[in-house]
Amino acid sequence: MNYHNDGEEAVGPVIATQSLGSGTRMQFRERSSKASLKPGKKHHHSIVQLVLLHGDILIMEGDQFQAKYEHCIDPTSGLRFGKSRFILVALSY
Repeated sequence: MNYHNDGEEAVGPVIATQSLGSGTRMQFRERSSKASLKPGKKHHHSIVQLVLLHGDILIMEGDQFQAKYEHCIDPTSGLRFGKSRFILVALSY
């Protein structure tokens, strides 16, 4: 899965994901604003890499985490499934 963030407005500051099946490498990098990505400019390099095995749980916490960083998931082999749980926040309009 390519680089992305889970920063939907209704998602709260805590996201838990569990890796199921084959191992996977999860990488994090600083987000680049679309305005800063001029032609020929590259994205930020990965700053953290984690290896998640079957059953591992990763918790991303902090309301600024999704705003500042994005992540990608690269299965190492075989089938991999992931399930995520978000703590939703009630929005007032």
